[in-house]
Amino acid sequence: MPPKSSVRQRFSDACLSAGAALRGRPVTGDAIPHDGQTQGTAPTIGMNFPVCLFVILGCLLAFTTLVRADPIPKIAVLPLVALDGSVELGAGETLRDLLTAELNRQDIAEAEAMSIAPDLASLTALEAGRRALDAARQHAEARSIDAAIASLNEAIAAFETGGDIALIAQAHSARALALFQRGRDDEAQAGLRQALIFSPDAPLPEEKASPIFSRKVQTLRAQLAENSRSNLSIDSLPAGARVEVDGRSVGSTPLLVRDLAPGRHLVRALMPSSRQALVQMVELTKEAEAKLLFRRPHADPLATLLDLLAENRVDARVIDAALKLGFSRVMGGVLSGDGQGNVRLDAFLLDLKARHLHRPAPLTFDRDLLSAGIELSKLCRALLSSQVEALPSAIRPDGLPTGTRADVRFGALKADRATSSSSEVRPASRRPIDARKAAGELKPRER
Repeated sequence: MPPKSSVRQRFSDACLSAGAALRGRPVTGDAIPHDGQTQGTAPTIGMNFPVCLFVILGCLLAFTTLVRADPIPKIAVLPLVALDGSVELGAGETLRDLLTAELNRQDIAEAEAMSIAPDLASLTALEAGRRALDAARQHAEARSIDAAIASLNEAIAAFETGGDIALIAQAHSARALALFQRGRDDEAQAGLRQALIFSPDAPLPEEKASPIFSRKVQTLRAQLAENSRSNLSIDSLPAGARVEVDGRSVGSTPLLVRDLAPGRHLVRALMPSSRQALVQMVELTKEAEAKLLFRRPHADPLATLLDLLAENRVDARVIDAALKLGFSRVMGGVLSGDGQGNVRLDAFLLDLKARHLHRPAPLTFDRDLLSAGIELSKLCRALLSSQVEALPSAIRPDGLPTGTRADVRFGALKADRATSSSSEVRPASRRPIDARKAAGELKPRER
């Protein structure tokens, strides 16, 4: 937008020229003062009706620009937060993009879509794990088994951070085979047991390496089936995260998973209305119940703000978090089911300077968001003229939807390896582990 001083100069020049033209007198640039000085050169204008009309229209345009007190407001559009598990994954981000496009299309605001920074730690960890596997293969081919075991330990730690359940199980199995070969039977037994916890049904590639190793695998499988079980209570903020335990889908939070074998387990949660996945490792003890809580990492200011909005309330904490985004206005909202298979949107526009909360009427549309475009167009038009409420205020006035804690038995579930990669939905690992090469193509000692 040009400076107001230059706008005033152009407006003054145009008015003087137009007045002179209407009187039939030419005006030159030397006759046009600017703050007491002679500046520039204005074109000579005679008594010409088309030219006069053009000049008058230009004056009106300049005047409109001059008297416009405020530029188009800049608004940060947040991903919409799901309050329950009935909302499809990614719906909050999809509606954010639709709202941003509609605000810009209607010239209501200069809208910018806000996104949580991607979690690169898991991707970095998986790459480090693959490099460690490559190193283990090289050590194994050189018959340096101790070095291969050390590299496999690094690979396991990296894969647990990255959350790839298939690679974790295979690396544990390859390490167990190498440990058996080195005579470290107790460590090998513990590692093989952990591999079977992560992969209770699928055969291990190392079973083909030796009949003795295969018999050990079968014995451990039977022991795991008979052992006392542990329970795991899983919650998330917001609720409704879709959870996998060791690659098996167990439902949406809040939930209680029963009959888990004691040991380490990989738990992965897809946060509601988002495609972001969070991963945690949990150690379960015999006949005990552990608890897990998933929430977005707060290194990102936007993640902090979305977690606060998941409490269905706009208050001073929300304002403090929103100010860190660098905008004077933010638009957001919460999504929830309406009990009839549709999605309800309670949106708001928060003026951070005035501390005003504009609340348009709630919207309802189908779960596939096919009707969302028309409804969002209406919402944007009514946004700035909507009701203003004092803070603090609930986003959904009738409160959070109530839900019950699901109770599932892990042994009755089927494994779903297709989505066992962590952090973001992405393609499977680039290549499988060659079990024989990872363990140095060694066989367990015959006893």
